[in-house]
Amino acid sequence: MLGILTGILGGKGGGILETGLKVVDELYDSPEEKRQAQITLEKIEARLKEKQIDVNNIVIIIFISF
Repeated sequence: MLGILTGILGGKGGGILETGLKVVDELYDSPEEKRQAQITLEKIEARLKEKQIDVNNIVIIIFISF
């Protein structure tokens, strides 16, 4: 479990989506449960990417203002 948490937080092993899919595979039995969890993880990853773009834009604005 510590390895999974380290992977999520440290970005090792393919990042949140890949690590999350490994966890889902271990926790859920039915294909439908796994698919629903995968969809949720994909939404989370997309949202994180959007927020990273926002952060990058803020950094650029700060950099340009100096």
